[in-house]
Formats: sequence, structure tokens, C-alpha cells
Amino acid sequence: MVPVTFLQVDLDRDLSFGRLLKSMLEAGWLASRADGIGAILCDLDGTYEWLYRRESELASLRAQLQNRFSEGWTVGVVLWWRDPPNVSVNLVLRPHGHISFMIGAERKELNELPELADASWYLSRLLPALTRVDREASILNVQWSEVW
Repeated sequence: MVPVTFLQVDLDRDLSFGRLLKSMLEAGWLASRADGIGAILCDLDGTYEWLYRRESELASLRAQLQNRFSEGWTVGVVLWWRDPPNVSVNLVLRPHGHISFMIGAERKELNELPELADASWYLSRLLPALTRVDREASILNVQWSEVW
């Protein structure tokens, strides 16, 4: 059984969704899989669902996510690492500086303990991208958890 792995980061302020996504892409994350499919978190009639679409369809939807986030909505996007390309995180941005990453089923694991995700690998690729968005933002809390 593969555990569900989460990284929760709390900041002292909200980040711009658009600037955060841009920083993640500049850090090496991709907004779509090799087959051109990407995903965003959408509110569909009061329930949040991951919406998978071709990258060309998602560009305008991502722009709408920034507006939604500015209005106090929770927003999200799935990101894939460039190499190995199947490693992914679901990035969820909530108001009041709360950012969650759910590590995908295809994940970077510790060589010595393959049942555990390599926390150091993820932290070194996620946290610097967060701090580049707003140099004034302070990280208040970082919590890593794996649940079986």
C-alpha cells in the first residue's frame, strides 16, 4: 500500500497564485504531463474536483484561478517534475497563507526505505520556489506527513 503524503506550509500572508505558478515552473515543475494533459482544482457546484484537460484549454482557466483566489476561493493545480516526469504534486492554495502539496502516487522515494517519500528531495524543489514569490513572506510552519 502506498501512503498518502502531504506537505503543509503556512506563510504569514497570501501569495499570488499566478506568481506562485510561474515560480514553480521556473524551478523545473511542468504544468502538464508528457501527453499534454494538465489539471486544475475547480469548484463544481460547491464541490471541489480535479479537472483534467489539454494544456491549450487550461491556460485561460488558470488565469481565472487567480481571480477566484483573490475572492477567497481555494485553488489548485497539478505539477509534474521534469525528470523523472511521472513525479507529481497537487498544489492547493488556500486563503490566509495556507499551501498544501499532496505528493502523487508516482513519487520520489528514499533509496533505503522505498515505502517513504524522499522529503528532502521535495522540500528542496518546493520551498525555494515559494520564497522566491514574495521575499517578504515568512514561513510560519512546515509539516510533512505520510498516512497509510
